[in-house]
This record gives sequence, structure tokens and C-alpha cells, in this order.
Amino acid sequence: MRARQLCASTHCCVRTVESIVPRKVDFTAVYVSTRLAVGWSVEKIMTSSFRLNVLAAGIVLLAGVHDASAQIENQLDFTTSFAFTVGNTTVPAGRYTITPVEDDPWVLELKGGRTSVLIETLSATPEEVPSKDEIVFQRYGDQYVLKNIWTEGSGTGYVTETAVREEHISRHHGGAPSESRVAAHKRAKKPAKV
Repeated sequence: MRARQLCASTHCCVRTVESIVPRKVDFTAVYVSTRLAVGWSVEKIMTSSFRLNVLAAGIVLLAGVHDASAQIENQLDFTTSFAFTVGNTTVPAGRYTITPVEDDPWVLELKGGRTSVLIETLSATPEEVPSKDEIVFQRYGDQYVLKNIWTEGSGTGYVTETAVREEHISRHHGGAPSESRVAAHKRAKKPAKV
């Protein structure tokens, strides 16, 4: 190690200790020099490098399109005849609307009656592409937990993140959960009041 003293014009001195660190490797230079060593022309190297960059950009673009396809465009309405848990909140049976939050497409808002709950979700892939919009609940005994949201024709959907309440329900109502599906209906978002 070597010490160096830096002095600023204000006569304030700062003492730093630098360790000897190996130089960073410039992978672009390594790539070009190895290609030149095996007889590639500069033009061939540039073409190869350009193709790799286009391929990488295409993969990133497709990944973004894939995730965007799962997003709920407007609103999904559904009705349940049973109370259910979403996150750490249990809500009564009734009519509900699921709407995406504008800032984050993976956070959804569940509204119904006097209830408003934010739902944190992750991307999910269905076993087969859904032929209709539906909400999937996991049933533990007489308790229901909102688990998946599928939109018609989409290869991706939503899965709710497991919350403490869901873990509690699964422990106390034992056994493997069964699945209950409820039809949902798309509805255009109401325009904002001016």
C-alpha cells in the first residue's frame, strides 16, 4: 500500500490510502486483438460486433414486450360469493374491480364497496393461454386467498406475492389447497372527472 496526501486550495489536507489493484480488463480490446490475431479483417470484426449488439438489443426489446403483455389494460370486474384474503387483508364477498396502478404495472388496486387494497404481484406463466379473463383463488378449507389473475389470450399473467396472512391460513387449515376460479370481465376505465 502507498499513502498519498492531497491538498486543496483551502489548505485542508485529506490523507487517503490506496491499495494496489489490478488494472481493469478492457474486454473490447481483448475481443478485437484476438480476432486480429487469427486473421480477421477490421471490417469482419465490426460486422460481428454490430450483429452481437443488434441481437442483444432485440432480446432486451422482446423481454420488455413479453412483460408488457401481462398488463391489465383497463379494469377487470368480478364478483365472489365468498370472503377472501388478498395480501394481509380479508375482504367480504361482493363485487370488485382490479385496476393497474399508473406508476407500477405490477401493483394492482382492488376496489369494492368500502374496500381498497393494493396488491403486489409478480409475472406468472399459465400452463396454457387463458381463453377468458379469470381470477384464481387458492382454497384452504373454508378460506380463500386471491392467487392469480389471468387475462384472455395472454401468455403471462399475475401471481400475488405470498403474505404473512396466507402463510397463517395455509398452516392452520392444513392440506393441499384446491383452486377456485371466478370469471372476470374487462371494462374500459372511466374517464377522469374534470
